[in-house]
Formats: sequence, structure tokens, C-alpha cells
Amino acid sequence: MTHTILGLLFLTLGCSEQSFQNQTTEPTVVSSECGDGFHDGYEQCDDGNLIDEDGCSATCLVEYCGDGTSQAGLGEECDDGNMVLGDGCGGCFEEICGDGTIHPLMGEECDDGNGIAEDGCFECTEEYCGDGVLQAGLGEECDDANAIAGDGCDSCIAEYCGDAIVQAGLGEECDDGNTVADDGCNECILEYCGDGIVQVGLGEACDDGNTIDDDDCNNSCQEASEFCPDGGTSVLVNPDFEDGTTTGWSSSGTLSMTTMSHDGSWAASTTGNYYCRQDLATPTPVTDLIKATFWTWHDGKDSPAQSIEWGYSDGTTDSSFLGAADLAGWVQVDLIPEMTLGKSLSYIQVWGYSGGGGLADVTLYDTFEFCE
Repeated sequence: MTHTILGLLFLTLGCSEQSFQNQTTEPTVVSSECGDGFHDGYEQCDDGNLIDEDGCSATCLVEYCGDGTSQAGLGEECDDGNMVLGDGCGGCFEEICGDGTIHPLMGEECDDGNGIAEDGCFECTEEYCGDGVLQAGLGEECDDANAIAGDGCDSCIAEYCGDAIVQAGLGEECDDGNTVADDGCNECILEYCGDGIVQVGLGEACDDGNTIDDDDCNNSCQEASEFCPDGGTSVLVNPDFEDGTTTGWSSSGTLSMTTMSHDGSWAASTTGNYYCRQDLATPTPVTDLIKATFWTWHDGKDSPAQSIEWGYSDGTTDSSFLGAADLAGWVQVDLIPEMTLGKSLSYIQVWGYSGGGGLADVTLYDTFEFCE
């Protein structure tokens, strides 16, 4: 009986000891598993799968724009690890030349959304007059990378002989808008009397390349002649009567020929108070006259006198008078100092005389050098 009680007590104590030991042992920790759908441990996320690019990676890391990894599944075109715009990847979308947005950080000066040249923006670089590239689409004729006029290209417009603008830098002396010769400017070089080239269009009869007035070609580029031996062109017909006639002249009396000439073989003559007159075919500006002289003869013993009259195209006249003290033999008369500038000569009329000292009232006329 006693052994039975002790055995029961031992059994009872043994069971109690085992229960105590079980209660004081540390509990077992269950480790988290990525992809089990539970967000625990060091997981940033757990969407119950091990698929990338769905917002939670196969390593249970959150996937987002700016994490440095491009997730096409999230619609990302790029991911450069930042959210800075204009550096080639903005908001995880590729930024490129031609997307219509200017990206200064990428060195873009412009972006017109296309890759077309000559529209003001090509390859995201501005096209402009002065950039050294010819853009015909922008209306440029040239582009020499500067804005200097007179060097062949001004404001991207070509400068050339014949554009009616004198470009001294191109060696132009003139530019009349054409390349026609004999109009004063030929191939942008001035044409002038004395340049050695006969410009018929400028009224030149000769050009000996100098400005000497007493050679065969005067400084008005007119050939010297028997009518104007000092140069120029006669404005009178038959000015020295060497053809033996009075052609071109008229008179209020009898105008005849005589061999008693000042120069050459013939002269004209009147006896009495009659004139010797010639009307110019075309009135000549007084300022164009380089000479207006003639020779007249009287017998000084007969106390001669002479009146000279000339008319202008406006209907007005001037005159001069020579008395006996001025007339004896052949005398040259110079009218240019007495003419009115600004008017045009239309005729010359020289009067003889009567009532002298009892001799024949003879007046001779010769060598009318009225030259322009």
C-alpha cells in the first residue's frame, strides 16, 4: 500500500515537471517568404507573386518611376533614377529631339517636332541668318556668317553688280541696276570722258584717255575739226564758208562769197546795212558752249560800226556793238562772256553798216567757231 502511493506520487511529480519544461522553452519563429502575399519582415511589398514590372518586384521591392530601373510593364520608357525634366528622361518618358518640347539640359535650342531642315529649327538647333548655313527655305540667298554689307552677302541677300546698290567692298564704283554699256556705268565701273573707251551712248565721238583739250580729242571727248579746231562740235552749219556757198545762212540783203578770207579760201560778204544770220537746228545751252567766236572785217578808214545780236530759245535776245575804234581789218569777236547763263542759244545775227566815210560799206564774215 505504501509503495503504491509513492509510485503514484512519482508519476504525478514527473508529469508536472514535463509540463513545466514545455512551457518555458522559446517559441519557434516562422520566416517570411516573398511572394506569399503577406507583407512582413524586410519586404517593401508582397503582391503574392514573383513577377517583375507589376509594381512589386520578384524580390518584394516597390517598383516606381525614379528607382533607376525601367519598368516597361509599368509603361516606363526610361528611368534615370531622378524626376528631373529635360535631361533625356522626364517622368520616365524619353525626351528626344523632335518631341516638340525644348530640353535645354540636352542642349536643345528649339524643337519644332520634326527633323526638317530650313524651317527655322533643324536637329533642335536654331537656323538663322548669320549662322553660316544657307537656308533657302527661309528665303536666304546666301549666308556668310556675318551681317556686314558690301562683302557679297548682306542680311542673307546676295550682293552683285546690277542690284542697283553700290558695294564699294566688292570694288564697285557705280551700280545702275544693269550691266549695259554706254550709259555711264558698265559692269559697275564708271564710264567717263577720259577713260580711254568711246561711249557712243554718252555722246562721245572719241576718247583718247586724257583730259588734254588741245589735241585731236578734247576734254569733252569730241574730235577736233576744221569747224572747231580747238575741239568740240560745231552747232552751226557751214561755219567757215569753205564749201564756197552761204548754205545755212540767210540775209536781209545780198550775202555773197568772197575770196578775201580770214582763213582758208572763202568768206561771206554784205555791202550795206544788212545782216548775216543762222538759226540753230537745236537750241544749245550756253553752259554747253566751249567757244563762241567769229571774225569780221571792215575798212577802218570808213569809220565802220557793227551790231551783233543773238537770240535765246525763250524768245529773249542780247546784243553787242562795235565802233570804229574796234574795227580795222580782221577782228575776232568773242560772245561767250556776254551771253546769259541758264539760257539756250537759238540764233546768231551779225549786221553790216552804212553811212561811213564815203567808201563802200563792206562787211566780211568768216570762221564762226560756235562749238559745244
